[in-house]
Amino acid sequence: MKAIINEKGSGTKEIAIGLLVILGVTAFGVNSILNNTSDDDYKKMKVQADKFVSAVTIHKDMYTNETGIYYLEEIEEYNTESEVVVANPKNKNESCDLYESYVEISNPKKVRLRCGSLLIEGEYQKRYEVYEIGEWQKEDKTGETAFLYNYAKGGKDVLEEPVDEKQFIALYNKEEGTSYDDINDVKADSVSKGYVVDYDMFYRTKKLVKEL
Repeated sequence: MKAIINEKGSGTKEIAIGLLVILGVTAFGVNSILNNTSDDDYKKMKVQADKFVSAVTIHKDMYTNETGIYYLEEIEEYNTESEVVVANPKNKNESCDLYESYVEISNPKKVRLRCGSLLIEGEYQKRYEVYEIGEWQKEDKTGETAFLYNYAKGGKDVLEEPVDEKQFIALYNKEEGTSYDDINDVKADSVSKGYVVDYDMFYRTKKLVKEL
């Protein structure tokens, strides 16, 4: 889900850390994704997930991170040499989701990479599952669940649509010029400024389409 700030948002963060990570993703055709995605296409997506894990493993010490979870957004943010290329298989000019795509450095390492309506997740170099996922909604209360957030100034929502916690924190920081990592800190800051943080449970379909 890609959110847009209603009011004028702050500029993108300019941080200089020498990290070049290029994760090339073959652009799948729209029709093959929707109707007849081949086994080869799924395998190529798995290769990209593996490359994502390898890149984070190599460069993880360049990040300040105590959780062991590294988001694609962080790689793109700190890359100063070249655009990080992790493309939506439906549209090679569109990045995979920066906030739903992450690597968890654990034993074993785990990866989750969302590109458009496809989501691949699993244990690094072991078992992967590919899902076709729907959009977040509140009417049909089945499938995968998550709390989505928005906040209001003067009774007006700042974001055009609610977003997940990680993306909400990032967008709040950009809009308000803050640097919080925890949702509770964001809530406290919003209260001090007279804003209202709103969140609710949302649902979306998640259909298994391939095991790798």
